[in-house]
Amino acid sequence: MAHPRRATPLVTLAATMALAAAASTVWPLLLGAPAFVAGPRAAQRSAQRLAQEAGSFKQRSPNVARSFFGSEPPPKPKKEELTGFLGAVNAVDQYTKIGSKSLKGPLAGVPWVTVIFFVALALFINYAFVEGGKA
Repeated sequence: MAHPRRATPLVTLAATMALAAAASTVWPLLLGAPAFVAGPRAAQRSAQRLAQEAGSFKQRSPNVARSFFGSEPPPKPKKEELTGFLGAVNAVDQYTKIGSKSLKGPLAGVPWVTVIFFVALALFINYAFVEGGKA
């Protein structure tokens, strides 16, 4: 009586890798790599942009206000101060975007996320050793 052959995990892995290599080779050839990366409308958009730029040679006004020799510098726009829950959300948002520079005061340069993480880790390890020794 003949036993059915079983594929070993190594043969299965090799077959999967060969199939993935063949698919990654054939896929760009079928669809075209630029169309896959840039999208089908990218060439059309770039042609329209070139036509618009060629048709208009007007000088654009600068977006940044400049002060000249003796004139007053332009006033900076004031940001509204948020308080309460929105203030806390804004503080966390600024901390994630800018880092510890967004904080004010003597402890502004302290990386608080790292400090809090290591304190929590030390407390957890201490708890694990103290409670584990009681068993």
